[in-house]
Amino acid sequence: MAYTGLWIALDVSKSRTGIAEARPGEVPRFAHQTFGKPDDDFFDADARAVGWIAERLFLEGDLSQVRLVIEAPLERDSTGGSNVKTILQAYALCKVIGAFARRRGVMVITANVKAVRKSFIGRGDYPSDEAKRRAKLMCQAIGWTPPNHDCADAGALLWWASEKYAPGLMPPVEPLFTARAA
Repeated sequence: MAYTGLWIALDVSKSRTGIAEARPGEVPRFAHQTFGKPDDDFFDADARAVGWIAERLFLEGDLSQVRLVIEAPLERDSTGGSNVKTILQAYALCKVIGAFARRRGVMVITANVKAVRKSFIGRGDYPSDEAKRRAKLMCQAIGWTPPNHDCADAGALLWWASEKYAPGLMPPVEPLFTARAA
């Protein structure tokens, strides 16, 4: 049976986490959250992330109808733009958010960004900036309005998870749409 509960999709980052929320077939609500601040110590961004997910899940009440999908951090930055500290922070944020949600009984899955992009924009090997640009264009092509590229990436995650667990309920992403996203 297809899952029809709420998906919360996160493109996690210290600077701006993109968020997309919807049930399969619905138009997502988009938001973004900043977990890091310039003068943070080692734990501050993680503490804000745990606080955010705790508050967000509290609003839902029945957590048996909530699923969380998080874009898995890359093992290395293919663009050369991140250092070890940035990559470790991305892992830490994903882990604390996912661990808290799982402890509360929420099903948590991680998604490989290349697989998500391949299914949503037709290719998984675009450079990050280009892939985010195309994800935003694709979201717009199917009638969604993400306010920024991070939210568009979260929208791609939401679409991917919905198609995986409730196939056919999301707007179709056909070659025609893929061409438009270019």
